[in-house]
Amino acid sequence: MKTKLFGLLTAISMSLLVVADANAGPAITSYVPGTDFTNAAWSLGWEFQVGSGAITVTDLGVYDDFANDFTESHEVGIYDLSGTLLVSGTVNPGDILSGFFRYTSVAPTNLAANTNYIVTAATRSENYGFFPSLITFDPAISYVRDRFQFSNTLVFPSNSTGFAAGEGIYGGTFGFIPSVTAVPEPSSMVMLGLGALGMAFARRGRNKKHTLSA
Repeated sequence: MKTKLFGLLTAISMSLLVVADANAGPAITSYVPGTDFTNAAWSLGWEFQVGSGAITVTDLGVYDDFANDFTESHEVGIYDLSGTLLVSGTVNPGDILSGFFRYTSVAPTNLAANTNYIVTAATRSENYGFFPSLITFDPAISYVRDRFQFSNTLVFPSNSTGFAAGEGIYGGTFGFIPSVTAVPEPSSMVMLGLGALGMAFARRGRNKKHTLSA
């Protein structure tokens, strides 16, 4: 019985994760580099607005100019406009490459609808994406402006030149899923599994009782 219980819970949990992963995607859906440049160490990124539906961030990424790997690790994070760091991670050499960005997984983090946030990364000695470039974003979010701060570590980037999309400066980015397919917390998955088991056993009990009384 314990083996069957564990097997059912595992199957339920895996099916939920597969559904969520199938809906995950990058904030920057395509990027054709313009001028890559470095002149200092920056906390560098861009401000964006979440659309009418909340999203859940699952991955953070950093720009890899020639998609030929990093020479050092880079901190990356998402701030709200008050300067609170909501989620962060470190992208290391050899981490997963998608397009011109390398990614690391982070704890699922919800971002509210119709709200502005900033994603930024510590560029250190690596090149960053300058302008002009061809870039598109997932329709669930919209680019607002570039953000930067002179720093060798991840800090809130309070400055902006006001560059528009395609003229911005790209260091950090992220991957996300729509809130309707957000990854359940482990406790939530267990509760869903136990609920399914409870209903199954209840039906079995009713059927057994009916047979004995016949």
